[in-house]
Amino acid sequence: MKKHIFEPFFGVDKSRSREMGGSGLGLAIADSVIKKHKGSIQILDNPEGGSCFKITL
Repeated sequence: MKKHIFEPFFGVDKSRSREMGGSGLGLAIADSVIKKHKGSIQILDNPEGGSCFKITL
């Protein structure tokens, strides 16, 4: 699923997005802004659960 995480309207857990009200645009927007600034964003596994994002500008 990681290869799709930055696509607009993509959500890994559909049940959670209903709870939280997310549209799946946040990471797509962040990726776009970071790339416009010649930066990069990476998704990293968090051993304690969830994910970490590394942003380089």
